Amino acid sequence: CTRPIGVIFVVHGGADTHRPQLLWDAGMQQFSYDPNHSVYKLVIWNPNWWSLGLQSESSIKFIRKYDFEYPRIGGTDPFRSLTEQQLTDMETELDSNTYGINFEVDWAGWMCGDCVNHYSYPRFMYYGPDGPGVGNNCTYCGEDDTENAELAFDNGTAEFNVGATLTGQTSGATGVIDKVTVNSGSWVGGDAAGYLTLSSVSGTFQDNETIVDDGTSPGSALADGTIGWYGCDPDRYDVDGPVERLLKKGVSRIIMVDLTVGGPRFSKTYDVVQMTTRVVDEWKTEHGISIPLTWINDYSNLMERSFPIQPVGWTRSLGMPDEDSHVLLNGSPNPITSDTDLATLFREAIEAGMSGSVSDANTGIIILNHALHDNDEVFDPKMDDTIVLNENIKDELLVLHPTMDPDNIIGARMGIKEVNDEAEHTLEERTREMRGENLGQQWLYESDKEPPGDEWGYFYWDALEYLKDRGVEHIVIGFTQIVTDSVLNLVEIPNQIGKEIGVKNWLKDGTWDYTTYPIVGHPFADYWGNWVYTDCGEWELQFDNGTEEIAAGGLNPTTLEGAARLIGDTSGAEGVIKQVIVESGSWDTNDAAGKIILKDVVGSFSDGEIIYDDKGDPGSALANGTATQTISTDCCFEMGGCADDPLPRPYSPPRLTPLPDRRHDMDPSLAYDLSDYGHLGYDPGMGAPDPNNPVQDQYTGTWEMYVCPSDDPRMGQLLAKHVINAAVKPMVYLTNGNLEGITVGGSVTFEAHVSGGEPGYTYQWSIKEAGDPDWTTVGGNSSTWTWNPGGGDEGTYEVRCKVTDSRGHIGEVIWEGFVVSTP
Repeated sequence: CTRPIGVIFVVHGGADTHRPQLLWDAGMQQFSYDPNHSVYKLVIWNPNWWSLGLQSESSIKFIRKYDFEYPRIGGTDPFRSLTEQQLTDMETELDSNTYGINFEVDWAGWMCGDCVNHYSYPRFMYYGPDGPGVGNNCTYCGEDDTENAELAFDNGTAEFNVGATLTGQTSGATGVIDKVTVNSGSWVGGDAAGYLTLSSVSGTFQDNETIVDDGTSPGSALADGTIGWYGCDPDRYDVDGPVERLLKKGVSRIIMVDLTVGGPRFSKTYDVVQMTTRVVDEWKTEHGISIPLTWINDYSNLMERSFPIQPVGWTRSLGMPDEDSHVLLNGSPNPITSDTDLATLFREAIEAGMSGSVSDANTGIIILNHALHDNDEVFDPKMDDTIVLNENIKDELLVLHPTMDPDNIIGARMGIKEVNDEAEHTLEERTREMRGENLGQQWLYESDKEPPGDEWGYFYWDALEYLKDRGVEHIVIGFTQIVTDSVLNLVEIPNQIGKEIGVKNWLKDGTWDYTTYPIVGHPFADYWGNWVYTDCGEWELQFDNGTEEIAAGGLNPTTLEGAARLIGDTSGAEGVIKQVIVESGSWDTNDAAGKIILKDVVGSFSDGEIIYDDKGDPGSALANGTATQTISTDCCFEMGGCADDPLPRPYSPPRLTPLPDRRHDMDPSLAYDLSDYGHLGYDPGMGAPDPNNPVQDQYTGTWEMYVCPSDDPRMGQLLAKHVINAAVKPMVYLTNGNLEGITVGGSVTFEAHVSGGEPGYTYQWSIKEAGDPDWTTVGGNSSTWTWNPGGGDEGTYEVRCKVTDSRGHIGEVIWEGFVVSTP
C-alpha cells in the first residue's frame, strides 16, 4: 500500500471562550518558541513563577479587553468552529483528488488556549526543552492565583452577588466575586454547582466548607475543592499533537499550508514549522524514518535561508542580530498570496461591505494589516507578501468596478511605540498620537525598518482622514490578515475605526446586527481602551524644610503598587505618593521645597506639620498648607469633556504615569471615546460636538467592515488545490548569487532548485523584457542558465524557469525585475 501524505493546516489560534486558564496557556505557548525570552527561561517550567503569567501589564490588559469583547459577540469566539469547517472543506476536496493519493489531515495553531492538543508539540510544553525527567513539568492549574482565581462550588442554595466579598466560614479565606458561572442545578433547588471567578484572594479556602458572600441577599454554597482553575487538567500537555498523530498514521511526508495571517509568510508560522521539525527529527532518531516536510507558503525555505547567523540561536528578543544572512526575496514567491483565487475571496469580502446607496466613484477602500514582530524583518517577508495580495485585490476591484478611483484604494497599519521626547528616558512607550497601539511594525523584508511606500503605508487614522478629505462617502475596511471571523475583526477593529470616524456613521447604525452582537446589536464600547485604569484623582501638597528625601513611585507607575505612603505626623492624614517635585533648595542642605503629587488621600494634612513616608528610611519635610485635589477621581472618557464635577475632568484623560517613567499600558491617557461622529476633523477649541450631526470637519459619510470569507467552501478548495500541487508537481525557486541586476558586459547565473514531483527533471528557460508580450527561450536543459548581456540589452526583465518532471507534471517560477544597465 502507498503510505498516505500528511497535511497540517496552520492557523493563528486563540480560545473559544475567555477564562484565566485559557489566557495563561495561550500566553505560555506564545513564548515557548523563543528560548531567549524571559518567560521561556523563567516562567513556563518554574512553579515559583507560574502565577506571574497573568500579572504582567500586558496580561491584565488582555483580560480586561476580552472581558468586553467576548460577551459582546455572545461569549464564544467563532474562530475554531470556522477553522474546522475550512479543514473539512479542504479534506473533502482532497478526498476527491484524481491522483489516487490518500491524505491524512490535521490542523495546528500557533497558540490554542482551549485546544492544547492542536499546539504543534504539546509534550514540549509539558516536559520542556530538556525532555522527560529533567526539571519541572508544565502543570499549572491556577492553584496560587489570587487575582484570576476560580473556586468550584456545589450545593448552592442562594445566588452569589458579583462584586461582593466571599468568605470561607471555616478557613476565613476571602475573595471578591468577579463572575458567577452555574453549570448544573439551580439556586431554587439548592443544588446549584459551578465555579466563582475571584480576585483579591486572601487565605486558603477549604474543600466542603460553607462559602458565603456579604451581598444584600447573601449567596451561599459549599466549596468543591480549593482555589484552582475549574476543570483544569495538570497533565493536559501530556498528549499527542497534530504532528505526532500524523506520524503514527504512517504518513510518508508532511505538507503544511498556512493561513495564520491570511496567507503571507510570517514568523509565527515559522515558529510552528520549526516546532514541527523538532517532532519530525525526534521521530527519525527514535524510529530511523526520515519524513520530508514542506511548508507551501515558503516552499523555498526563504525564511530559514535568510535567518540571522550571529549570535548563534538568535531570536528577536535579543534585538537586532550581529550578522544576518542576506537572501533576495526575488525568485522565492509565496504561491498562496500570489493566487488570484485568494484575492477574489477577499475582493468579494470587501464588496460585501459596500453601500448600496453610494456609487463606486465615491467609495473608498482601506486594506488594514497587522504588523510583524519587531526585528523579525531580517528574515520575515510578511509585509512583502501582503503587498502582493493587496495589489491583486486592488486589481480585481478596479476591473469589476471601473468607475472606482484607484487613489481611493489604500493600505494601512496600526500604531507603534515611540520615544517620548518629554520623558527622561529613551525607552519606547505607547502614545496617544499612536492610539496607544503597538501593532504597526510593518517593516519590509531585510529593510532598515522601512514601512511600505506609496498607497500601502498609511497609519489607519491618516488613511481615514485622507479618504474623508477626498470627499469619499462610504469607506470599507478590509482586514485581510484573517480569513475566519473572531473577536479581532468583529469587535476590536470596528472600535478602532469607530473612534476615528464615528459610531453613528457605521452603516448598520439604527438597523443593528443582533446576529453578530446578540445583546446590543453593535460592537462598540463606551470608550476604546476600556482596559485602562479609571482613577484619575490627584492631590497636590506643597512642602518646605525638606531634610530627608521622600520616596515616590511604585512597582506600577500607574496604579502605584508598592509606592510609599505619605503620613501627616499630627493629622494622621495619608496619601499614596506618586511624584515628588523639588522646586528649590535640596535635601542635602535641609531646605528642599516643592510639591508632592498624591493619590487616594484620606484625611486632611495640617499646615506646618511634619510629613514623612512609610519606607524603612523615611523621608521628612514640613507641610506648607494642606493637600488640594487638582483632578477629579473619575477619569473623563467623553470627547466633549465632562462638566458634571466642580473639579477638572479633562478629556483626553491626563497621563498618570510620571514622565521619568515609561507610560504604563493601562494609563487612562491612552483611551478614546467612541464618539458619535469621531475624533477626526473635530477641534474641541471650536465648540462642543453635536450628538445628532457631524460638526466642523467630521466625517459625514458611512463606513462598514468587510465580511470575512469564514465558511465559504472555496477557501477549503483553494487550500486543497495548493496541497495537491505540492504533493504532485515540482516546486521551483531561483537564486542568482543575490544579484538584483548587472551591467552590460557582466555575467549572472540563475540556478533552479527543485523539490517534489518525480525526479528526472527537464528545464526550460526564457526571458521577457518589460512591455514585451512574448517570452524568448534561452539556455538549455540545465538547472542553471548563465546570461552575458551585451550592448542593446539594457532594460528590465523577467526570467522564467519551467521544470517538467518524469511524469509530465510542470512547475515554474518567475524572477521579476532583473535590471541590465549601462556600465
